[in-house]
Amino acid sequence: MLKTADGPAGVWVDSVAGVVRLKPSMVELSPAGLRGDRDCVAGLGRKGSQLYILLDPEQALAP
Repeated sequence: MLKTADGPAGVWVDSVAGVVRLKPSMVELSPAGLRGDRDCVAGLGRKGSQLYILLDPEQALAP
């Protein structure tokens, strides 16, 4: 459930490829170069050789 300016909202997705659990120690702040008008990128996650971009869904879906 997301909180928007108009109230709670849901997100519909076609599929989920997988779920990854990251420990807080595996998450880094997003680099300044990834930030745009909105701060949609909440951070970067690293697990082994994989890199994950963590989105802030409320910011990503904001009008």
